[in-house]
Formats: sequence, C-alpha cells, structure tokens
Amino acid sequence: MKRKFVFFLLLFIITAASASVLTFWRLNQNSIEAEAHKIEHRLAHIEKSFTDFASDNDLIASIVNKEYNSKSLRAFSNFKFDFFIYSEDSLIFWSDNLAIPLYDINKYDEGSNFVKLKNGWYELNRFNSGGYIVVGIIPIKSNYNIENAYLKNIINPDFRVDERLEVSPTVQPDGAVVKNIDGKPLFSIKKSGISETKAWPIEQILYWIALGLFCLALHFFSLTIFPNNKLLALLQLIVSFAIVRLLIHFIDFPFSNSSIALFDPSIYASGIFSKSLGEMLINVGMLLWVVSYCFIHIRKDFEVKNIPGKVAAYLSIALFLIAIQQIIKSFVIDSNISFELDNFLELSVYSLTGLTLIAFTLLSFWMFSFALIQSFDKRQLLKKDLILLFPAIMLILIYEYFSIGIPIGLFAVVWFALLVLLLHNYFRSLASIRSFAGIIIIIFLFSFWVAITMEYYNHKKELANRQLFAVELAEERDLMTESLLNDIKPRIESDEFIKAFFTNPYVSKRDIIDRIAYLYMRDISKKYDFSVYAFDSDGEAFKNTSEFDFSHFENRITKDCDTIIDNNLFFIPEKNGKFAYFVEFPLNIDDELQTTLLIELKPKIFTTTNVYPELLLEERFSNPISKKYIYALYAYGSLIGQKGDFPYDFFLDQESLDVDEFEFINTQQYSHLVYCPTTSKTIIVSIERERWLKPLAVFSYLFCFFLFISMILSSVFLLKKLIEKRNKNVLALSFRNRITVSMILIIIVSFLIIGLVTARYFTNEYELYHQQRLIRKEKAVRSAIEYLIKDNTDLNESISNDQLIKKELTVDIASLSDIHSMDINIFNLDGDLLISSKPEIFTKGLVSDKMNPLAYYHLSDVLRNQYLHQESIGKLQYLSVYVPIRNETGETLAYMNLPYFAQASNLKEEISNFMVALVNVYVFLLVCAGFIAFLISNSITRPLTEIREKLRLLNLTRSNEPIEWRRKDEIGELVSEYNKMIRELEKSVQLLAKSERESAWREMAKQIAHEIKNPLTPMKLSIQYLQRSIEANDGNKDELVDRVSKTLIEQIDNLSEIATAFSSFAKMPKAKNEVMNLEDVARSVFDLFKDTHDIEYHFHSDLDDPQVFADKNQLISAFNNLMQNATQSISDEQKGNVEMNLRINEDKFIIEVKDNGIGIEKHLQESVFVPNFTTKSSGTGLGLAITKRIIENAGGDIWFESAVGQGSAFYISLPMYDE
Repeated sequence: MKRKFVFFLLLFIITAASASVLTFWRLNQNSIEAEAHKIEHRLAHIEKSFTDFASDNDLIASIVNKEYNSKSLRAFSNFKFDFFIYSEDSLIFWSDNLAIPLYDINKYDEGSNFVKLKNGWYELNRFNSGGYIVVGIIPIKSNYNIENAYLKNIINPDFRVDERLEVSPTVQPDGAVVKNIDGKPLFSIKKSGISETKAWPIEQILYWIALGLFCLALHFFSLTIFPNNKLLALLQLIVSFAIVRLLIHFIDFPFSNSSIALFDPSIYASGIFSKSLGEMLINVGMLLWVVSYCFIHIRKDFEVKNIPGKVAAYLSIALFLIAIQQIIKSFVIDSNISFELDNFLELSVYSLTGLTLIAFTLLSFWMFSFALIQSFDKRQLLKKDLILLFPAIMLILIYEYFSIGIPIGLFAVVWFALLVLLLHNYFRSLASIRSFAGIIIIIFLFSFWVAITMEYYNHKKELANRQLFAVELAEERDLMTESLLNDIKPRIESDEFIKAFFTNPYVSKRDIIDRIAYLYMRDISKKYDFSVYAFDSDGEAFKNTSEFDFSHFENRITKDCDTIIDNNLFFIPEKNGKFAYFVEFPLNIDDELQTTLLIELKPKIFTTTNVYPELLLEERFSNPISKKYIYALYAYGSLIGQKGDFPYDFFLDQESLDVDEFEFINTQQYSHLVYCPTTSKTIIVSIERERWLKPLAVFSYLFCFFLFISMILSSVFLLKKLIEKRNKNVLALSFRNRITVSMILIIIVSFLIIGLVTARYFTNEYELYHQQRLIRKEKAVRSAIEYLIKDNTDLNESISNDQLIKKELTVDIASLSDIHSMDINIFNLDGDLLISSKPEIFTKGLVSDKMNPLAYYHLSDVLRNQYLHQESIGKLQYLSVYVPIRNETGETLAYMNLPYFAQASNLKEEISNFMVALVNVYVFLLVCAGFIAFLISNSITRPLTEIREKLRLLNLTRSNEPIEWRRKDEIGELVSEYNKMIRELEKSVQLLAKSERESAWREMAKQIAHEIKNPLTPMKLSIQYLQRSIEANDGNKDELVDRVSKTLIEQIDNLSEIATAFSSFAKMPKAKNEVMNLEDVARSVFDLFKDTHDIEYHFHSDLDDPQVFADKNQLISAFNNLMQNATQSISDEQKGNVEMNLRINEDKFIIEVKDNGIGIEKHLQESVFVPNFTTKSSGTGLGLAITKRIIENAGGDIWFESAVGQGSAFYISLPMYDE
C-alpha cells in the first residue's frame, strides 16, 4: 500500500505541475500584449494574401470584364477578406454583400487604414491595380447596434483571441497597439469588463486527472496508516476528502469560476457546498468513492442482528433516497439546465452531466442499500419483519407530504418497498439477479422513479415560469416598442418628405400617415393604433390634424404621464386598464421655422404573428420562455389584448374575476393561469397540456441513458478483470445473453437506420416544402409588382429613374409584404437597393445595400429567371430567392429578392418538433422492443437451460431421468437424442461397472494380500525364534515370550487397521446431505490445526454466507485429509506455511488448501488419487481416494497443482446451493 501511495502521489505532483504550467502559459499567452501579437501575426498573413491578390493585374482585369463564374464567386466569398473594385469613384464589383461598401473611396490613403463601418471595425487596404482601385477590408470586430442569438459583437474568430476584446482607433490605457505588416499602428485593444480567460480543454482534463490521482493517493495513504483497521482507514479517508473539498470550495483553486464553465454558478447553484455543477460533480464523486470503499472493504465485517439496527438501516436507506430526490429537485429547479428529456434538441452537455451525476448517485445508493441489507443475519424478508419498514415508510411519507404531496408520496413508498424486497431477494437468487435480467430490473426501477420525480419538478418549474411570465405581462410598459420608437425618431426628424408637409400644400395628412405607417412604424402598427398630430411654430394644429392645440397635449402629458422615458417619449396609463405612448418630434424646417409632430399610440388586440423578426430583436427582448405560451389581457373583465389561437372569451364572468392572485385552471387540452395583479386587470397565460406520450418518452430516455452508463461501467469492470486475470474467458457471454444482446443490437441498429432515413426524408420534405412555398410566394409577389408597373403608365415610361420607383412603389411594396407575410427587397440593375419592406435590415448595417454577388451574377450575367440559394446574416441561415422584374416587352427593370429569414426560426422549430416527436416514439418503441427481445431470448433458451441442468446433474452412479418435451421441433430432436443417450449410457454403465468391479476386486485382493504379507513375515519369524528357544530350553524364554507376544499383538493391530481401511473404502457410508455453511465447516477444521508448532496457518474467505448441499461429516473428513497431508508434507527443517482460502467462481465455491512442503514429483502426480498410492513411509494411501469420492458424491470436483521443493495446492469445487 505504501508503494501505491507514493506512486500515485508522484503521479499527482507531475500532473498538477503540468496543469499549472499550462495555466501559467495560458495566462501569459492571453495577456493583452500576447493577444495583440496574435492579431498582428494573423493580420499580416491576410494582408499578404490581399496584396498578392490585388497585385495580379490580369486577375483584376478578368473580374472587371466579368470573366468569372459561380465557382469563382464562391471562392472569393471564402477569402479571409472582402474586396471591392472601383473604376474611378464607381463601384463595379463586390465580393460579398455582408460588408458595407464605401462610396467615398478617395478619402482613404493608399495602403492600410482602420475604419468603422455600420456593422463593425475593419482594416481597409487600398491598392491601385491596372487603373482600378481594389479595396480589401478585413473584419476586426463586429459592432452591430443590436445583439441577440444571431448577432454578436465579437472579435474576428480567425484571430483566436478573447472574443470580447475592446477595439479603439486610439491608444487605450492598459491596452496594446496592433500594427500592420509594415509596422504602421492601426488600432489598440484592451480587455473588456466581461472578458474571460477560459481554460484550455487539456488544462481542464489535467486538473481533473490530478484531483483523481490525489484522491487515490489519499485512499492508499489511509490504508497505509491503518492497514489492519478498515474502519479507521475509512474515517481517515473521509476527513481527507472533507479537507480537500473545503479547500476547493473556499480558495476556488484549481477550478476557478472564470476558467472552467462547469464551475459557473449561473449554470447551476444550490446550497452552500454545491454552488456550481463542478462542485456537485466533486461531491458525487467523493460520495461514490466512500460508498465503494465501504462496499469493498467494510461490508463483510459489518453485521446487524438486532431490531433497532435493522430499523436504523431502513431509515438510512430512506434518508439516502430523500437526498437523491433533493438532488434531482435542485438540478431541475435551481439551474438554467434543460431536463426536458422529451425535447432532446434542447439538451446540452450540462444536461448530460447532470444525468450522469444522477446515475452515479443512484449507483452509490444501490451499493449503500445492498451493503446494509447484506449485513442482516437473516436476509430473507419475513412477514413479521415487515413491521420494521414502518418507520422508514413513515419518514418518506412525511417528507413527500410536505414537499410534493400524497399521490407522489404513495408512489415513492411503493417504490421503496419494491426496492427493499428486491434487495432481500438478491441473496436468495444471487445468480439470477447478477445476470442481464437483474441489471434490467434495477435500471427499470430507477428509471421509472427518476422519470416520475423529474417530470414532477419540471412541471413545478413550468408553473413558476408561467407565473413569472404573467407578472412580466402585468408590467404595462412595452420595452421593445420603446426601443423601436427611439430608433425611428432621428429618421423621422430628418425625413425631408415629412418636413415638406409643412411647406408643400400638395402633401396631405394621408400621405404623411401612410409614409410613417409603412416606412417607419410598419411593425409597431401591428400592435398599436396610432394618430398623427402636426403643430406649427405657435402650437396651433396644422392642416386640421387635431382639434386641440399643442398645449392641450402638453397639459395631458404633464398631468397623467407615469414615466418620462426620455425627453420626447412619454408613457401614460389610462383608467380603463389600457395605456398610451406619446412621441414628440421637433422638426427644424429652416433656421426660422420650428414645427412639431406628435404621435399617439394605443394598443390594439394582439395579432398571433410575430410582429418583429428575431434578427432585429435585442437579446433582452427575446424571452425564450414566452415562446411556448399564449395569453390574454383583460381590463375590467373586457379583452384588450391577446396572443395565440386560443378562443379566449371577450368578456370574463364574475367567477373568473373573483380569484386569488394566482389560480390554475385545467381543461382537457389546455392549462390556464389566471393572474389578477389588481382589481381591474386580469391576465390569463395558457399552455397546451402535456400528452400521455411525454412521461413514457422521459422514462425511455432515462432507461437508455442508465443502460448506456451501466454498459460502460461493466466494460470497465470486465477490462479490469481481463487485465488482472489475463483470461479471455472473462469476456465470454452465455448463449442466452448472446441471443439477447444480438437481438437488441439488431433492433438498435435497425431503429437507428430507420430513424436516420426517416429523419432525413422528412427534413428534406420540409425543406422542399418551404422552398416551393417561397417560390409560390415569389411568383405571386412578382405578378403583383409587374401588374402595378403595367398599371402605372407614368412609372413604366420613367422606370429608369430609381428615385421615382422608390417614390411610387414604397407603399405598395409594404402592402404586398403584409399580404404575403414576406419581406421584399427591390434592387436596381446595378445591384443597389431601391426599396425594402424591412429597411432596418440595411439601415442597421446587418447587410450592405448591395445585392448578393452570386445572385447578381446569375440574374445579370447568366440571365437566369430565378436564383434560389442559402444566405446568412450573422449566425442566421435562411433561404433567399431572386428574380428579375420585367415590363410588358420583357425588358428587365429591376431585381426582386424575397429573403426567408423571418420564417427561418419557424422552419427550424417545425423540423425540431417533428424530429423530437419522431425520436420520442422511436426511443419508446426501442425500449419496448428490447423488453420483447429479452422475453423471446428467454423463451428460446429456457429449454436449453433445462437440458443444461439435466446434463449437470447427470451421474453415472444412479438412474438419470429423461427430459419431457412434447413439441416436435429442433429442441425436441435434441431432447430425443439426449433421452436415447442416457438409456444407452445406463447399459454401458452397467457393463462397465461389472468389469470395473471384477478388476477392482482382483486389484484389491492383490493389495490385501500384499498388505497382509507384510505383518505375517515378522510374526512367523518371531514364532520360529520362540520355538527354537523353547526347544533349546533357553533360560530367558519368559522374557522372549513377552517380547514375541508384544510383536504379535502390534502386527495383529496393524492387520486390523488394514482391514478397517479397506472396509471403509469398499463401503462408503451413504451420504446424509444437508444445507450447510461451507465457511463454517472449513473454519472448524482449520481451527483444529492452527495451533501446530513451527507452522503458520492462514485462513481467508471472500464468500458471503456460502450455502452448499452435502454430508457434513464426510466433508469434515475430506478437509481433515487435505489439512493433514499439507501438514505432513512439511519437513522438520523448514518453516511451514499452510493456507486455506475460500472464493467464488461463477456458480461454484472454490476451497484451496496450500502448503510449502516438499511437493509431488511430476511422474507421480497421475497416481495421487489412486487407492493405495502414498508418498509417505507409512499409511494405506486411501486418504485422497476417499476424499475424491466424498467430493464427487457432493457434486463437486477436486484437483491439485504441485512443484517439487515449492509445495502443493489442492482445490475443491462445490456447487452453490440453489433452492
């Protein structure tokens, strides 16, 4: 043990030192100077690539002359830089439409420049090539004015540095300057407040390995300090683990929250000593370690015989069960980790980590419960012992009553009782429970309980989330709309057409309202009704836009305003439960004329559609919880707002209004939460109720996951045995298990293939459906636009005027976009954006106002009638279709683009929902098929098992019963051949027995004659000598008579012993078999010999209550013979050592008697069990022959191993007793 302690301690030191070196290196590598150096190195490589590209005049000329194809364009898009080609000041080629092109290119110097465009910071390289200006821009850091799941403001990932570094064109304190390839300073970087230095994967792995090695060192240290006291070693180990655990908790090393994601409390935190998932991992690991130690080293020496001890054991098991339930609760309730197992696409690596920790906790619980039940003196649960379970059952009921409720509590009690019965049954059917069937039963029980518990807490979490969402809805302010209003304010204030309303008499109020509605407030108008009021510089209503002057609205705002969002945006609650927004737009017409535009917004009934695409939503406005809910808003019992397709009542009855703050109402299909924050306001949040398949799917996933974990642990255990024993038979499976495993593997592979093919097919079908849907939309929109062009003669005559197109089609494009629920972009023949139904995509700099170069090439150069392909903005992938717009003569007037990004998330959600449903069904069917395969394999192998048992019991010394099998199948033929064989065998046995008896009697007669001759010779000589002495009248004849008499008596006694020995061998007493404890019998024999002088005796047993069926007296005689032979084989000159060891091998007990005596020569080993063979100077040589017969009569076997000068080891194999 000491060597192992030193070995693992050295390994720990080496591993920890390696991890620390990596940490030190990483921190130095991630210093701001090192980050700047890495960016410079990468930039230099990209700059050189651009210089080589731009200096190739022939290549640039071929691009200008359009001597390229789609393959070339795709290759250009894969460059690490985007490039633009200008002829004088005109842009004639662009490689991508994600980068914002520069139209005033002459203000930038030749060479490298650092510029800020709408969507980020770039290094701009200007290069003159063959009369053209080639501009390459290298992304440094994206800088969108919104951030969400698709758009992130991060450093170029190609730089492989901290993605949250801050970038500035000037030198920053605590920053570092980044230079170009020529040494020219470009920009500076510095660490941001949210920058994180994540540990490298190899670094994290080494720290975890170091922790495991240190625990191993502590383990062997405890065994070194207390080699003979396993309990004190356990206490030492627990204290050591506790110290390590406290150090990790309080000094936060080496698992720093900022370096390893598992220790991030924002992912999971529960309680003092589980403030992160990583700490819970350490807790569970140490728990499993301690329980495993007890299971291996202490359980055999631990015995519970009295009733209080058994009650305490059951209470301990119940407390452990409650603790596991608390762990499951904390994982679900106290974390941001998804445990909605039926929606596997939402699962993360943290979900799998949590499930693995639950699996290892259950393993600890099983070993703990197993060890306690094993310690009982009577492990079979009797009816009178059921009363002992009552305190534990009451404890579980009390806990469940206060934490969950009686229904789940009763389930937990029934489950606990089944578990205890299973544990007790473990010892009565040891072989069967350790089989594949036993593992399946255990996993089934645990999966069922965890599924019920986890689903309950998931349901509780959903209810809490719904309440939180209802409280958020009760907040009247619409933060997303406020953000949108702030975005459009500067655009409206600078709109010349709106300003013209005050100076041009031909611009009407309707024109202004339409322009604001379709150009600025298209999305807001889906949620709000708005009114526009205009006032001149004196505050009077302009062009009858209002019946009140500006002071009226000022007084209302001053009196009723609840919140001033900024200087010109006001929130006003109203008494009817509604609210209003007022937005003031000061308009500077000229230096003298100051006017005001006032917009009032009031909410209307909510539509069921998403009023703003996710791409344009700030992350703070994107609530993933809200996506699965529908809701209705009521004021004074009247519906004022709604989202979703559920038919909410327009008026609520009084009963619905008279509720507590929160009340849940369940119908057949929906679950409704009614929330009344005030007496005038009611909010109903609804969700579709879970279907019956969900619990089955959760159970199926858990069963498969736990089975997978058990297979991994079993593989590790078998590999360990294979390494230790170097015996390939360790991996051998029984015929039944081979059939079961083969059938299950075939089913799994079949389901995987069918599932993958089905999933791929339906995914393709979904994608094809949406492609066709997009094409149908494109045809409808194109027809409508071409009709508008045809219908407008003025427009058709002046179609080349881009400004006129924008003026005449802006409103119509917006209307078409609303009708078809599609965004529409119109580009001119040069690829420049003219009109967009969603201008924010371009004004916010998400993409440039240039057409996609691939689409432009296919429509402009290849003259295709349609081009459909995938595009991306940030991380959002979407379909996009481009088509030409033509007039009556077939002349192309413009290019229309329909991007499908508004529906991209919907498409993904549809495919995900289908895939989840499909996989849930497949997993459940897979589990069912697995059980059916198991039952079928059992039914197939049951007859073979019966035949095996008959063959095992086959005995030549008695009559063997034939097997009855009525079916005429392959197994029936096998049974028939077996029955025929035993009949033939009985005849052969009779003949053989007769022959053997005759041979044996002849051999016995020779042996008896030989043994009798030996004492008769000295008897004859003694009598002859006495006769001569009498005839010679010898004087000491009396003394001679005494001596001769003693000699004759000794030889007669010898003859008597010989006769007795042969009689015993010839007629072995009939065995009186009984169930006995093998270890008790072996130890009783061992105790008779252990006090022999000059010999050390050792007894060791790995068995636990080993029951055998044999004759106890004969077994004692057999053990006596082996122990006596072992003792007598040791010479007087050597220090003797005799061992008796008991162990288990599959379904048999092995007894080993080993000595270090003289051994048996090789040429004599074949005759060891032959009657009359002996290597001693005295004795009949029948001891081992009699021993062999005793063991065989008990259904066992005996053999030995021996080496001259080293000793011998005799082995006895006896079958386990099975009721």
